Amino acid sequence: MAASAFAADDPIVGQTSRVDGDTIELHGTRIQLSGTDAPERDQVCVGAGWDEPCGRQSAFFSPP
Repeated sequence: MAASAFAADDPIVGQTSRVDGDTIELHGTRIQLSGTDAPERDQVCVGAGWDEPCGRQSAFFSPP
């Protein structure tokens, strides 16, 4: 069984940045948020006569 890099009570502190709607980056490590699903950063949603940059919008509107 693999040991965790951090004990459950150890806080991980630092400035995060958004990668896309369901991924953040902390200290150079990308972290996929569990239980979420959002468009990828470069994803374009296509509808009847329109294209929308939904991936960029997802990253912009997701909580920091």
